[in-house]
Amino acid sequence: MIDSKQMPKPSSRIAMTVRYIIALGLVAVMITVGLLVMRRSYQTVEGDAAAINIAGRQRMLSQVIAKGVLTLASEQDNDERARIGSTLRINTDSFSTVQRILQSGKPERGVPAIEDDHILQLFTDLNALVDEIIEISQLVLNEDRSPTEMEVASILKVSDIFLPQMNIIVNSMENNARIRIVNIRRNAQMLWIITLLILLLDGIVIFRPQTNSLCSASAELVRRNTKLDDLLDVLRSNQQALEINQGRLKSDALRREALNTLQKLAATASSTPLFLSESLSMLMGFDFLGILNQGAALIVEGNPPVLVRKAEINLSKPVRESCARVELGQCLCGQAAVNGQLLFKSTVDSDHHKIFPETEPHGHYIVPIKDRGTILGVLALYMKPNTVRIDENEKLLESAASIMAATLLRIRFQEDLISSADETRRALFRENSAIGELASAIADMEQAKEEAENANLSKSEFLANMSHEIRTPMNGILGMTELLRGTELDSEQREYVSTVHTSADSLLAIINDILDFSKIEAGKLELERVPCDVGSVIEDVGDLLALKTCEKGLALIIDLDPALPDNLLGDPVRVRQAIINLVGNAIKFTSEGEIVVKATCEHSDSRTVKIKVSIRDTGIGISPSAQARLFDPFMQADTSTTRNFGGTGLGLSICRLLADLMGGDIGVESVLGEGTTFWITMVLDVDQAAVATSTSEPAPDLSDWQALVCHGNAATAEHLANLLQSWQATVDVFSRPREAMTNFSSRGPGNRNQLILFVADEIVLADPLTWLAIAEAGINIYVLTELGVRRERSQDLEAALTGRISLPIKQQALAADLSSMAAGEIRKPLGEISIETPSWQDRVDLQSMRVLVAEDNTINQKVARRFLSKIGVGSIEIAENGLIALESLAKAEFDIVLMDIQMPIMGGEEAIGLIREGSHGVRNKEIPIVALTANALAGDREIYLKAGANDYLTKPLKADELVKTLEKWLPVGT
Repeated sequence: MIDSKQMPKPSSRIAMTVRYIIALGLVAVMITVGLLVMRRSYQTVEGDAAAINIAGRQRMLSQVIAKGVLTLASEQDNDERARIGSTLRINTDSFSTVQRILQSGKPERGVPAIEDDHILQLFTDLNALVDEIIEISQLVLNEDRSPTEMEVASILKVSDIFLPQMNIIVNSMENNARIRIVNIRRNAQMLWIITLLILLLDGIVIFRPQTNSLCSASAELVRRNTKLDDLLDVLRSNQQALEINQGRLKSDALRREALNTLQKLAATASSTPLFLSESLSMLMGFDFLGILNQGAALIVEGNPPVLVRKAEINLSKPVRESCARVELGQCLCGQAAVNGQLLFKSTVDSDHHKIFPETEPHGHYIVPIKDRGTILGVLALYMKPNTVRIDENEKLLESAASIMAATLLRIRFQEDLISSADETRRALFRENSAIGELASAIADMEQAKEEAENANLSKSEFLANMSHEIRTPMNGILGMTELLRGTELDSEQREYVSTVHTSADSLLAIINDILDFSKIEAGKLELERVPCDVGSVIEDVGDLLALKTCEKGLALIIDLDPALPDNLLGDPVRVRQAIINLVGNAIKFTSEGEIVVKATCEHSDSRTVKIKVSIRDTGIGISPSAQARLFDPFMQADTSTTRNFGGTGLGLSICRLLADLMGGDIGVESVLGEGTTFWITMVLDVDQAAVATSTSEPAPDLSDWQALVCHGNAATAEHLANLLQSWQATVDVFSRPREAMTNFSSRGPGNRNQLILFVADEIVLADPLTWLAIAEAGINIYVLTELGVRRERSQDLEAALTGRISLPIKQQALAADLSSMAAGEIRKPLGEISIETPSWQDRVDLQSMRVLVAEDNTINQKVARRFLSKIGVGSIEIAENGLIALESLAKAEFDIVLMDIQMPIMGGEEAIGLIREGSHGVRNKEIPIVALTANALAGDREIYLKAGANDYLTKPLKADELVKTLEKWLPVGT
């Protein structure tokens, strides 16, 4: 017994309470101080966040100011300019104020003063840019004028420099904020550590007296326990001797108990690893078996089958790794699984697959787990070394293995049922999840569709406005040239007017494609299927671009394959657009040499023809890296800020889309510094009706003729020589006039009857008397002229020359001309070109008709009046807007109304609706109305017809289309 005097005496309650309160007070003080520090730190971080947010807005504000100056420079409307200027002034003042707040700080707004010297220096370096932005903005705002290009360029440059500098400042501020956050977390951790240390120290100080007393008592208890342990050892030795004597009597009962316990485990088992682990523990709990607290259970799995460890007790790491998978037949476990017999080893020897040096000496029971001859696994039980083999124990282990085998089969069957049920549940869950995801995806798609429709609506409105603004002046250009072509013109004037008209048509086609680019991207562009003569289209492109090549001193050569058919169906506008883009690029990037446009027929059958058009130039070439991205939208070969060549980078992308739509392809071959060849293929249908009625003229037969070609450009001369040789003529080519004259002079009079001279215009004009004498002698002379270069020739020389060939050469026209010459047909002199009579002048008489034209544009009013007068309309009245049109219809009777859609005060669509209602006293609310609009987007026609219009014409107007529409709706002859 422990003496009560030696037990520690507890301290008084008052002293304990005082010490406890002091400890809690210290902890409370520490926590309060820490919270105050943490709060101050969080306020600093919040200030950092506010400053970073304001700095980010400042970056955006600099770009808004630059955009405002740029918008102000392009805006023409005074009211809009005033609004933009007011907004720009507000943004400029805000920009200056915010910059000062950022640099100096403003605590009342949550923006702390900057203490980082590096950031302060960055702000100091930025002040000059800020002042310059403000100075340029004030200069723009203080004068009543549009900003100059220099001012716009300056503000853009300064804002572009300001943006990266502010990015550096924002990044620096963000780094400082992250560092502060890390420090806050570190301080919080230190606060908790210090608090815990204080609590520990307080505990030691407060309870130190009690601790000393307890230590003394514990020492006394240890001494007394030692004496008790000695007594217990003696008792234990006696008890062990007694147990050994009684063991043999109890062994049978213990074996029965072991089997009963295993049966209970088997009855409740639901998992193979758990059951095996519990069975191992149970068997190791019976000491009479001599089994150590070590062992494992392995199950046969896989194909081919192997033993896989499912449960183990106290195995060393090397043994666990080695026994994770055991091949059948290897080591004791694998042998037992093969022969199905229990194996006993009193001590491990060479029969073991692997000996582990760090393993203590031991024996083995290897018991196969089998059911009616089928091996399910084995039990590997460790025994003390040199254990004696006992038959009763082996029988017990075999009986236990049989119980385990039956249980494993039952568990496996249950697991299969559960797995099947789980798989069914997972399949249902996946199906429900898929349904949920599908519903979510449908909702997302609906939202995306709505957003896309809104975006498309905005884009359509923008494209409609752009279409109207561009087509309105184009209507004036095309209308005036159409009218001009109907007047008395000489050959040169007619050529110029035709070129202007063709150029305007091509420009309009390109504008249409640019405005409809969104429709091309969406795959909604539909190609026309009308008669398409690819050769004629390419020659028209040559005429259109000849002036540009002439200005740059380039030779433009059109080389058409004679096998190229003219009876095809396709979209000539799209074909011409693609060729214009490719030839235009070649002209842009070529400074000297020639550009050769060659069209060949690659494949043909009774239904389709595949045509390849290649454009070869002698320009600067394209690098391989640029070729890889050449056909991407808005990409250019030269993207540097000092590039020499402009352009949107959209032409080649459109060409690729058009090639795809026409069933073809597009590509490029180029060597940097040596030139480039673009090629495009297209598949066109054969016009079967045109095949049956084809009237194409055969090539001229010049087999009895000799030709002499004299031109300074070798490529042009060679191309003409090849054409003449293909028509069986004998050709000599000369680059110098003297050589040509020498050759001509050497020919006798008998050799000159079947001679044709093709001479450059400048060569003839250099010695006009000589060439006049040759022409008057009966020699056929054709002059090769360049479009746009006008040279004065005497009337005698003009009358004596056989013909004039404009470059680039039109093969079909030249063939027809030479066929007539070879046949001896009488030809008109060059100046006597008859005036073409427009087809619409042959229409019916419209003198009695009264037409009201509602149009606000002055030039378009003039064009409409002239068109209507030309086609014979007797009475024409102009209304500047829809309201005036209503008043006119109330005052007088008209036969038809040509109603523009976009007009001030009252637009055409509103006016049409009021006419159909009979509003404003309109006399005839059923009067035919033709909508005139510069909008040319898909769906416009349906909108105007739904509003009440009878028909629809797009600007620029064409006389033929206008006449057809009037004939369709006017009561002609009544």
